[in-house]
Order: sequence, then structure tokens, then C-alpha cells
Amino acid sequence: MKRDCGSCGKCCQMLGVPGVTRANERCKHWCAGKGCAVYKRRPEPCREFSCVWLLDDGKLFPDEMRPDRSHVLFWSAVDMPGRLVIHVEDGHPEAWDRPDVQRLVKEFLSKPRRTVVKVLGTMREVISNRALTPAEAEAMAA
Repeated sequence: MKRDCGSCGKCCQMLGVPGVTRANERCKHWCAGKGCAVYKRRPEPCREFSCVWLLDDGKLFPDEMRPDRSHVLFWSAVDMPGRLVIHVEDGHPEAWDRPDVQRLVKEFLSKPRRTVVKVLGTMREVISNRALTPAEAEAMAA
């Protein structure tokens, strides 16, 4: 099952797009209920990014976990294996406590050498299943 962004757009709102918008600021190309107005010619950072919901086949992240429905955005960087970043949408801190979010965090951390970075506004919390040096924790939170 191939997924598409549809009208979601939480990545461009929560993360920002370099050279276009800052984090927690709606992109100028966003059209409510429709999605990105320049999707076919969107900026390079947008083309390169995929949230975990988009990449999943629906087994771990069902449709209700789409970021605009769950108020959480899961993503992982290729250059930091074992790290999962979870952005909780401003105005929805309770989304972190959703049972399906907590299940996914617990499942991710059940594997060796895993770290979750919870982002809520400007706050970053590093949760790891192993002891991290201060330098490692700082790098993970960046």
C-alpha cells in the first residue's frame, strides 16, 4: 500500500522548510484541505523528507496515526540510525500520552541501542534504553 501526504502537511508546519518557512509556521504554499499547492515542483528539502507514517505500510502506523489526525509526527534521519524523533504538535501536548503513541515508543525502545527524541515546542527530551554520555545526549537532541 503506497501512501501519500494528501491534505496532511504537518511536516511543513512542525519542522519548517529551509529557505521557505520556520518550524511551527504554516508554509506559504499550503492550501487548507488540499495540501501543497506546489507539490509537483516543491523545494528539494520537501521532496527528500518522508515521515514514518508515509513510509509505513499501515501495519505499525494505521491511518489514524497520520500526523494531522494524531498531532504527532514521527521521523528518523538516515545519518542517525537508532534515533526516532517525535514532534508533538503545539497546542496538543496530550497527544504524547495517546496509547498508540506510547505503544510505538515502547516497541521502538525494546530493540538494542535505541533513542527517542520527544520535541514539544522548544523543549527536547531524550529517552534512551542505554546510558548516554552528555555529548551523545546533546548530539541526539540536536
